[in-house]
Amino acid sequence: MVQSYVTQEDVFLGTLTVRETLAYSAHLRLPTKMTKVEKNEVVENTIAKMGLQDCAQTRIGNWHFRGISTGEKRRLSICIEIITQPHVLFLDEPTSSLDSASAFFVIWALRNIAHDGKIVICSIHQPSSDVFNFFDDLVLLSGGETVYFGKQNGSEDHFLRCISSDFDKIYATLKQSLKNYETSSPTNLTTEQVKATLIQKYKCSEFSRDAAKIIREIKLNNEEPCTESNKGSGAGRWWKQLCTLTRRSSLNMTRDVGYYWLRIVFYILVSIGEALREAMFVLSNFISSIPFVIATALSSGTILYYMVNFHAGFSYYFYFCINLFLCIAVTEGCTLIVVAAVSNLLLAIGIAAGVTVFMMMPSIIFRKLSEIPKFFWRYPVSYLSYAAWSTQGQYKNDMIGLEFDPLAAGEPKLKGEYVLENMYGIRPDISKWWDLAALFCLLIFNRVIFYMVLKHKERASLFLRKYFARRAFRHQQGKRISSKGDQFITSKRHQTLIPLSSQEGLGSPLPV
Repeated sequence: MVQSYVTQEDVFLGTLTVRETLAYSAHLRLPTKMTKVEKNEVVENTIAKMGLQDCAQTRIGNWHFRGISTGEKRRLSICIEIITQPHVLFLDEPTSSLDSASAFFVIWALRNIAHDGKIVICSIHQPSSDVFNFFDDLVLLSGGETVYFGKQNGSEDHFLRCISSDFDKIYATLKQSLKNYETSSPTNLTTEQVKATLIQKYKCSEFSRDAAKIIREIKLNNEEPCTESNKGSGAGRWWKQLCTLTRRSSLNMTRDVGYYWLRIVFYILVSIGEALREAMFVLSNFISSIPFVIATALSSGTILYYMVNFHAGFSYYFYFCINLFLCIAVTEGCTLIVVAAVSNLLLAIGIAAGVTVFMMMPSIIFRKLSEIPKFFWRYPVSYLSYAAWSTQGQYKNDMIGLEFDPLAAGEPKLKGEYVLENMYGIRPDISKWWDLAALFCLLIFNRVIFYMVLKHKERASLFLRKYFARRAFRHQQGKRISSKGDQFITSKRHQTLIPLSSQEGLGSPLPV
């Protein structure tokens, strides 16, 4: 890795500890040729370098439980980026929103990295004197122009005037309050004049010439760009990333109780970076959610099955649980599609509920399949409805093989197959396992649609915005043309007079 960049925002999984976060990052980003022991050694060295040994086993924390401090989170962000041993490290305001002690420890850790032979470049505003003394070189900017570039201890105090434009306001207020109307002397310069003077003096200074000389030498000695050697083989690296992300998602779901039930919010806020691509994200989260869906199907299915007193036998109970598991998984897939397509949470909840009701309409819960309209509802909606396949399979599982008392005395007993075919319109000769196969196909289909929505949502949104913008522009153009045409209406003097009675729709009361 040639360079790394630490953003101002800290994004972590709050249920993981500091060591686990770094370990997963190392397994995802370090070369595949490194062994697990070597990667763990890199993790431990990074923790020691940033002074995080005391909180290595502490969870990071999230909205419902407290974890590590803000300064420790900032140092953890730096750890994640330096774990690949970059030559150059960029940081965007590393001391932002930190107290003086936390800012001191962050800059102290960055100084240790710089002394290890790395180049550390960071932007900073209003540092304390202790933090300021940690820097080796200093660049002062004013309005995008360089006013100083050199050693830290070579800067002058009056250069700080270039950072803020409030000195003019303060000077004007003091001047008015003291009623000092003396003519300005060379020492009473405005901030803009000071800026222009300092910029011009720097361009003519030895610091500027030395910097330009170094830049020319770098350009002349420019070598071939370094290529990353940690790409690894395609299939092996893909499989390793999938396993790592699946383990991390499973650990996160197990520790955070609210994660599974509030996953809608997490799917909207997903932006973890380049390592979590759409395909691996969908697949790893689906694999991680399987144990929870199985637990839900078994717990609720066992209670319902024996409460309703369905068909006795373990095979029938097993089919019922599989049917319920697939139904829950397909319902979850439909909800994920809606959440991925709609960015508003409340609107997504309403649409997801509407989709569930829409899928239940063509099922045989309300009317027989032969009685619903052929167009649209029977073909193709009934084939896309998971409720129709699930209900149809459960009816077959419970009714086939049963016998019921006749409707009239002396008649033969009614078989379950007869009830299915005549009362519910279900063909008993088609195996119930085909209904499960259809549910499984719908499950795969929904996950593929979810992946496509995640991958192409931004492009589709841009296309729709352009389309509606053009449509609104054409509408405005048409209104302007029509308003210009209305200016040439003839005078009322030249219009034919129409009797009042005909205008009101009445005939004249006088005989003709």
